[in-house]
Amino acid sequence: TLKPADVLIVDAGHTFRRSHTLGEDERAEREAKARLIAEGLVIGGVDAMMPGRGDFAFGRPFLESVGKEFALPYVLSNVECSPHLPWPASRSFERNGVKIVVYGIANPSLDLPGCTVTDPGALLESVHPDDTVVIVLSDLDRGRDVDLAKRATGVDFIVRSDSIEGL
Repeated sequence: TLKPADVLIVDAGHTFRRSHTLGEDERAEREAKARLIAEGLVIGGVDAMMPGRGDFAFGRPFLESVGKEFALPYVLSNVECSPHLPWPASRSFERNGVKIVVYGIANPSLDLPGCTVTDPGALLESVHPDDTVVIVLSDLDRGRDVDLAKRATGVDFIVRSDSIEGL
């Protein structure tokens, strides 16, 4: 029987919305739904998550507010903003004696005013901890994930936002 300490829960984005746009006529309903989802993730014990392009359709202020309200364990590694995002580039923790680090990789097409999406390759190519499980939450397309997996040899798992298929 699995216990909560045996399970790692991560989310690679598009958590609140898959579409990259959000009409004003549906905003109030969608924001209420997003808050319910956030609360459910926290109750369920989510360990790390990243906002995907669909989530950013709500706008940066909403995501920052919901993240703070529910203490969501957001991670976003390859986005540089001014002012800075309130989320770390990685999350590290231990589960059953295993060291784990999680990175979140945004898609280059993310259109976020005041922010630049950087190439994740340089960041992840230098990741080679022998005693740590490295997980990447990715909002890249499949081809870029395959390329990233080849370049970043220290990465153990890539969890994709848009598919359940493997690489």
